[in-house]
Amino acid sequence: MNLNLSIRKKIQLYILGSTILIYIVVFGYISLANRKSSFRQTTKMIDAYSERYAREVGGIMNSDMSMLRTISEGLKAAKGYSPVQLIALKDEMIRNIFKVNPNVYSIWDSWEYTFLDPSWSKPYGRKSFTITNDGGKIIESTAERSLDGDPPLYAIQKNNPRENAWEPYLDVYAQGKSEAKMMSTLSVPMMRDGKFIGIMAEDITLDQYQAMLEKIKPFEGANAMLVAQSGSIAGHPNKTILAKNISNLKGIGDYAATILDSVKAGHLCSFVAEDSLGVETYFSFAPIKVGRDDASTWAFGISVPTGEIYAQNRGAFLITLLVGVLGLAFMSIVISVLSKSITDPVKRITGMLNRMSRGELSAEMRVQHITNDELGEMGDAINKTLDGLIHKERFAEEIGKGQLDTNLELMSEDDLLGKSLVNMRDSLKKADEEEAVRKQNDERRRWFADSLAKINEVIRKNNHDIDLLCKTLVKEVVVAIDANQGGIFLLNDENEQEPIFELRSAFAYDRYKLMQRSFMVGEGLLGACVAEKEQVYLKEIPNDYIKITSGLGGANPNNLLIVPFIHDGKVLGVIEVASFKLIEDYQQELILKMAESVASAISFAQTNSITQELLEQSKLQAEMMAAQEEEMRQNLEELRSTQEEAQRQHDQVSGMIEAFGKLVMWTDYDSKGNAIGASDSLLAHLSLTHEKLIGVSLAKEFADNGYSIEEFNQLWTSVKAGSSRTVVMKRKVGNETRTFEEVFTPVYEGSNLLKVLKVSHDITAYCMA
Repeated sequence: MNLNLSIRKKIQLYILGSTILIYIVVFGYISLANRKSSFRQTTKMIDAYSERYAREVGGIMNSDMSMLRTISEGLKAAKGYSPVQLIALKDEMIRNIFKVNPNVYSIWDSWEYTFLDPSWSKPYGRKSFTITNDGGKIIESTAERSLDGDPPLYAIQKNNPRENAWEPYLDVYAQGKSEAKMMSTLSVPMMRDGKFIGIMAEDITLDQYQAMLEKIKPFEGANAMLVAQSGSIAGHPNKTILAKNISNLKGIGDYAATILDSVKAGHLCSFVAEDSLGVETYFSFAPIKVGRDDASTWAFGISVPTGEIYAQNRGAFLITLLVGVLGLAFMSIVISVLSKSITDPVKRITGMLNRMSRGELSAEMRVQHITNDELGEMGDAINKTLDGLIHKERFAEEIGKGQLDTNLELMSEDDLLGKSLVNMRDSLKKADEEEAVRKQNDERRRWFADSLAKINEVIRKNNHDIDLLCKTLVKEVVVAIDANQGGIFLLNDENEQEPIFELRSAFAYDRYKLMQRSFMVGEGLLGACVAEKEQVYLKEIPNDYIKITSGLGGANPNNLLIVPFIHDGKVLGVIEVASFKLIEDYQQELILKMAESVASAISFAQTNSITQELLEQSKLQAEMMAAQEEEMRQNLEELRSTQEEAQRQHDQVSGMIEAFGKLVMWTDYDSKGNAIGASDSLLAHLSLTHEKLIGVSLAKEFADNGYSIEEFNQLWTSVKAGSSRTVVMKRKVGNETRTFEEVFTPVYEGSNLLKVLKVSHDITAYCMA
């Protein structure tokens, strides 16, 4: 068809006609697509509302649950308290809660009689304490419960002790009131040594949740509801259905099981169904996890008629239609203006991106506001990106200067660069903290090694004198750990039936204290430490406690440490240290390590003392026998009577030597250095027999320990000349090498050398310390 039209009209006809045709097709398709998309977006928004309010409700309920948990954990931590003291402590905690939180309605607790009264034999029976806030008036009451058996609801909490939110119920105190309140109970079990001893609970009114539900109107016709874990309705704008189960409601009741299963599993549940009035409605339920064990799962639900959801798209449809008509009317103008309005901003944005690609960053590069359309959003996005990069550059500069407390505000949750920079800062901060901890540990290790070396040096220098050792050692320990006072008690077993421990040295406030104090095994803290052979460490000691049970007396420190000196399973003494400050673990470890060396030193000193006494007695007896022999040569008549006395003394010496052999490790050598006898204790310690030991050359033993023949000859000549000499030797005992300190002493008969006595002491443990 050939129309007589101008080119302008033809262009307008063809372009505008084609535009109208395309617009109708596209508009129809977009309208349908937008309807579905709008429905999906709106339902997602409803789901988001549901999850948001579920979190708010859960936060409030879990806050109250945390309060109960704090009381329960506080009572659990109060070890050593009697039931009466625990209840008093609990009441004080609850009263403080009512003071700082007047919104708390009622807190009650129930205690099993099996815990309160150990003689109670029944598996049921309890005592209940209730504190209620009645309009600002605090009412406290006590009652006995479950004397004839536990009620079902309490039995559930007792048999399955965990944090729980009970099913909602109408306020039992509401009789006579104009309107009953919906309530619930939050409970936390009280455990002692893994055993259920009671329950701590709070009765909460659901008024605040009801008020919240009545205000929630994200859409016209929308309703919010709160559903308990069994399906009971705990809150709804329509108060006539409160306390009813959702399974009994028309429409939604068919989905009750699905709702409860989904929220119990922690999933959102949404669906479209008819409401009680037969109106098609979209329902969305979000889970509310209550308690640490997630034992109770309530649900927060929002219902919106689908008609209201679709209505959200009607306005957008009309606006789109109007924009299309206006667009067709002003197509030619818009195309011209639009091309220019698009080109100019794009040029400016491109120039800015080119500068950024070269690494330039400055506020003057910001793109000025263009339009309010996508180009404007693009410009705003570019400006935000620029601002973010500038902030990150400043942040990185501050971090480079060592300002690790500098904060960076992330542009969004997806700001990967910002997160990386924050992680870098946190890593540097963590590295600084770890370095500080490492330095502290290094300092403590150095302190430990230095202190232990000083203490070992004190032991080494003073092990010949036990009193001097104790006096020097107690001062060194008190000063090393910065304590206030200390004392060392050593075993006195002269009375084998009732051995006692005597105070040998005490040091306090930079001066020695001379005190005559002692205790028996099992007497007070010191006696208990000896009996149990374990260290004792006490904190928070009452003012008069140390005066009653401690061995020091005087001041009243807060911390007391008692460590036994144990050698070969026997307690030889204890050290007691008191301080106003905590005695740290590493300081206790120093004293424990020191105790091992002190025990070995005390044993060594005591053995040396016994050995010396026996040697002195042996010399004295030998001299006496020599004098008697001289008298016998002068007078044969007196010889007979003297022989009898000598025999008696010889038997006494033999008994002493036999006892000496059982207690001390000794070896006899002839003048050539060959073994001619040894004590049973030495043979047992070295796992040898007399046959294997007799005839062994002492020179060979010295050579095996790295001594030259000249060194041995020099020592042997000195001993035979009358001097006592001490050497350290190593011997193979079984599969291990042990270290011995050996003392050589000549024994004379008159002026003739009878033999050389060697006394050995195993100092392996002392050397290892």
